[in-house]
Formats: sequence, C-alpha cells, structure tokens
Amino acid sequence: MALWLSPHFDYQGITIVDFRPETRDRFTSLVQEALAFISEKDPNRYRRVLREIKLINHLPRVTGAQYFRPSRVCYIDEQVFQAAKSLHGNVGALACVLVHESVHGELFTRHVLETSRNRSRIEGLCNREMARFARRANFNIEGWVEESATPPSYGQQLRFAFRRCLEMLRHDLFGR
Repeated sequence: MALWLSPHFDYQGITIVDFRPETRDRFTSLVQEALAFISEKDPNRYRRVLREIKLINHLPRVTGAQYFRPSRVCYIDEQVFQAAKSLHGNVGALACVLVHESVHGELFTRHVLETSRNRSRIEGLCNREMARFARRANFNIEGWVEESATPPSYGQQLRFAFRRCLEMLRHDLFGR
C-alpha cells in the first residue's frame, strides 16, 4: 500500500520507485535510460527484462542489486555499483545489472529455484549472461564482476542493510 501512495513512475510496464526525494528524479531518469539502452542494444534481452521485472526500487543492497521473484521486484542500490561508472557510465552499469537480475527471474520461471547448494552456479550463469550482453553492447566488463562470484551470505546482507539504513537515517535526520 505504501508503494502506491509514494511517488512512482511507470515506464513500459515497469514501475520505478525511489522513496528519497533528493535522489528520485536522478534515479528514475537513470533507470529509464538504462532500459532504453537495453532496448536499443538487445531487443531479446529487453523483452526478458520487461517480462521478469515489474518494479525497480532504489534501496540499499550489499551486492548492488537483488531480485525478489514472488513480486518480480528488482532492488537497486546505485551507490554500490558506482565503481562501474568509470568504465561505462551509470547507464551501462545499470543496464548490465538489470539484465543480470532478469536472468534470476527467467530461471525461476523455468522452475530453477535458488538454494544454498546452487547459489554460486546461478550467480555464475547470471554473470555470464550479463557479460554476453556487455559484449553485444560493445563494452568490456572484465574485472568488474567475476563469472563465478559467490554471493554474500544472508547475515552479511542483513548487516550491510542495517548499516546503510542507519547511514541514510543519519543523513536524512541530521544532514551528515
């Protein structure tokens, strides 16, 4: 309910949400540009993104992004993948992340559920698909992400989210 009461923007069937007014316009336009970039460079992967992601929400995440399948939500933390900005700009980095997260949705659609035993394999598959998209879009993501990267544990994710939420509250309340 809070989602629909907050300001949001719809772009070709995907709802873009940022609860923080100071970053909302920048984040919304960044996501729109990344979606347009995917559409221009690779229409097949763009159709997958439209099919598997219904909402993009700007929230803190230890990995920079996370896909939540039951509601087809992609959480993006723009700050985490700022390192890729120097390589390809925010639009290219976010486009890669959206392609990566849409693969998680596609795997779920095909009844490949993520477990502790196959997490690394699934992340590797998503990373390889992201690398294929990057090559098609004509930029190199070498060194940005490992194809066999092991995702952080849930405890690491919780600690990170807690620290980031405290930072955001401190900034919003005290301006520091």
